[in-house]
Amino acid sequence: MTMIRSAFLLIAICLFTNLQAQVSNKAKKLYLDSFDKMLFKEFEEAEEMLLKAVKIEPKYTQAYLQLAKLYDETERYDKVKEVYERILEIEERFQYKAHIKLGDLAQFTEDFDAALEHYQTALNDPSITDNPKKYVLSEMENCKFIAAAMANPVPFEPINLGPAINSSFDEYLPSLTADEQTLVFTRRFDSVIAPNEDFYISEKDENGEWQMAEDIGKDINTANQEGSIAISPDGQKRFFAAKDRWNTLGSFDLYYSYKLDGVWVLPRNMEEPINSTAWESQPSISADGKTLYFSSNDHGGIGGRDIYKVEKLARGWSAPILLSDKINTLGDEQCPFIHPDGRTLYFSSDGHVGMGDTDIYMSTLGEDGEWSEPKNLGYPINNKYNQSGFVVSANGERAYFTSQTEENGLDIFYFELPETIRPANVTYVKGRVVDDESDQAVQAVIEIIDLDTQETINKVVSDLFDGKFLVTLVAGKNYLFNVSRDRYLFYSESYQLKEMEAGKAFEVEVRLQPVKVGETVVLKNIFFETGAYELKSTSEPELQKLVDLMTENPKISIEVLGHTDNVGSASSNLELSNNRARAVADFLVGKGIDRSRITSQGMGDQQPIADNDTEEGRAQNRRTEFKVIK
Repeated sequence: MTMIRSAFLLIAICLFTNLQAQVSNKAKKLYLDSFDKMLFKEFEEAEEMLLKAVKIEPKYTQAYLQLAKLYDETERYDKVKEVYERILEIEERFQYKAHIKLGDLAQFTEDFDAALEHYQTALNDPSITDNPKKYVLSEMENCKFIAAAMANPVPFEPINLGPAINSSFDEYLPSLTADEQTLVFTRRFDSVIAPNEDFYISEKDENGEWQMAEDIGKDINTANQEGSIAISPDGQKRFFAAKDRWNTLGSFDLYYSYKLDGVWVLPRNMEEPINSTAWESQPSISADGKTLYFSSNDHGGIGGRDIYKVEKLARGWSAPILLSDKINTLGDEQCPFIHPDGRTLYFSSDGHVGMGDTDIYMSTLGEDGEWSEPKNLGYPINNKYNQSGFVVSANGERAYFTSQTEENGLDIFYFELPETIRPANVTYVKGRVVDDESDQAVQAVIEIIDLDTQETINKVVSDLFDGKFLVTLVAGKNYLFNVSRDRYLFYSESYQLKEMEAGKAFEVEVRLQPVKVGETVVLKNIFFETGAYELKSTSEPELQKLVDLMTENPKISIEVLGHTDNVGSASSNLELSNNRARAVADFLVGKGIDRSRITSQGMGDQQPIADNDTEEGRAQNRRTEFKVIK
């Protein structure tokens, strides 16, 4: 990447056009011939031509500008400075343009005092026009930000993912599952005819090491361009951008694929109104699968490329929704990544105050539905070059990103993310569902319900062939985890995460019991006040699952059993357990279940399932169960 932004360099050349006096044909020919030399990277010959041209015509401003461009492309920034200082000497009109370029150069070489001085001089020039003035004011703001950021760096120790992921080709735009066991990314193969981008995938082995990345498969990769790919946190869905397919609407379109009965279905174009004749790319899917973020240069945006979202409907997806102007600017916003917490968005932008080219920012979605002011991730995570393709692990501890290397071009790295720019802590529950009698995999519905709001946070289906599943949980809440399947008793678990230990994850084998006499289920989300038998409202989601089970299986009858720990007298524990079991039975009757199908009994402290010597054991012993008796 060169020092001077290409867009502004073009503006600078245009601004200086026609400022020089009439020049000789010989000098003009040398100037024009230098373009061909630069086009073919013959910089020495081009420099010789331009130096001859300015020797013949010492006030040949256009030749000096071309010479500055040459020095910039060959990274001889001291020479760039000399050229613009010479332009200041020979060009009486529009001096502010040279001061702007000298300010850009000083900012790039981290001489911020000199940069601000040049920018201020340009502002003081009475001939400066509106657009350059806006640019200067913006760069002065950037300059002050950069100086402050570099004086207060954030912790940053990037680690290359190594040869299993990175190769002699470019690797970029990573995406990973919530358990950090699967990584997908884009690899670019250079070619004399045309470069090609394909998707690659790697999984960790039992030692936590990345295995050699492999082509993700010909069902997705083609001879045409594949741009960027996002894998859902549970690893069951893939969203990606591709170009020039038979069903394209134009440029890059968004496609999706998902696992069905253990097999990936053929990718489908997401079609209108998501895709258009313009460019749609860089997807990111929320953990619940209900919101897809992407970048596009169409759909009535604010700037060049903007970030949009679409929401899952009963059938299909909504029309693209442009994110807030707090996120999108007149510049380019790209590479959105929505963290599994559903509220923290990371993205790249060249339109916000930053370090130079494109920086990474984060914004948080508030309870009012508004995005916070984007926060620059700081130096040296961001620097004067281009930063993009940034994703964060579910637990918020690690970030994966793309960076330039001298040996291999673009490689994928990771680093420990500073506390100040971490999202909410998200954990996950992963495991498999099996039949308790046969040990065979069972395809079942897994639901996550917020016990306080009684809202269903997520609903997934375990894999038909291996019974595996993964669901994410945001820390700071308490959840009901429910697994159900026709002709089976449901399985429940309680995840109390309001004070969750950072980084803790859960693995479980769910053994579903067929509906038959004698089977017992522990209801792990039935809650009472200490020493009392009034049901808490947080018990209702679990009890509703029991109501649903008895409604769907009208021939079964159950016995509700109450248990206590051994704290207190045996008689008081027996009475308390009786009352708690009766309270559950009364709830079921109140929901329409016939009283004749329900009996209740308190067992007191006589049937412990854990040690009563610890609080953890006593908590397990204080339980409510139901048993199929008919």
